[in-house]
Amino acid sequence: MSRKRDKAYYEARLKAEHPALFADVVCGRQAFWDAVYQSGLKPRPTPLSTLKQQWRNAASAERDMFLQWLASEYAIACVVGPAATAPSAGAPINATVTAPTPPPVSVTVVGSPRPPRGASGSTIVDPYGRLLPAAKQAILSILAANRLKPGAILKEIGEKPLNPSLGSALARDTAFHDPALVNKLEAWLDKHGYSFP
Repeated sequence: MSRKRDKAYYEARLKAEHPALFADVVCGRQAFWDAVYQSGLKPRPTPLSTLKQQWRNAASAERDMFLQWLASEYAIACVVGPAATAPSAGAPINATVTAPTPPPVSVTVVGSPRPPRGASGSTIVDPYGRLLPAAKQAILSILAANRLKPGAILKEIGEKPLNPSLGSALARDTAFHDPALVNKLEAWLDKHGYSFP
């Protein structure tokens, strides 16, 4: 019977094999699990190992939702290959039969690490949804000339004035996540006499 590898197990091993680290834990100079990881008794969990463990524990529906999220958020398409086939009925009796392995998952990165966020065909944002310099300058000019804030523009085009996307795009070059907002902003700029090739 294998021994359960819980905190008591690692505490006993730490005490027996690494008394100096165990003394640090007892005195409160070091956290218990940090001492276990430092001693090498157990590897420190990494984001990759956590992802793998969570994938194994996830239900089929959760895995499907995760793969859909990957495709929408990072433009990564995951295609599950054909299922492993069982040995044929005519296989010799002395043949070794192995348990079927899970189907391989091939990951294909389509384009860039992040999908384009802007409206397709938009003339005011780049493929990643960030304002082009000319569009940004036009918006800033209109704001300065009329002593407006980004919220006033958003209210005028029918969006919530507290939506931070326009202010963030102007101040920090962040990307727009809503193509409809980009289209409304483009029409607003056109209404104010700014058009872009």
